[in-house]
Amino acid sequence: MNQPSNEARIANLEKLTLNLGARIEESASDTAEELKAIRQEIKQGYVDIGKALDSHAEGLMLEICTRFDSADQRLTAIEGRLDTMATKEDMAAMETHLIETMKQLLQQNRPES
Repeated sequence: MNQPSNEARIANLEKLTLNLGARIEESASDTAEELKAIRQEIKQGYVDIGKALDSHAEGLMLEICTRFDSADQRLTAIEGRLDTMATKEDMAAMETHLIETMKQLLQQNRPES
């Protein structure tokens, strides 16, 4: 069997080199596209998470404001009632006044002996 000539061997190596180079180029291109797609998905995920967090934070702030408004209304109502409520001193003064008035009424209605 005859051995191939040096030119034939070189030509074959060139074909193999071109074939391997083409495969490497295609693989590198595919990898670059996949990485680009992965980066885009990650960026979109961050955007989506950010929007979700913003929406959740906004909902929490609205809930907090609603609760503070409700608490403020209740405190205002309580303060209004406190302004009109009698104190212990007021009640003691009223009791003393009622006792004195009742004594006077009893003395006025007593038959004279």
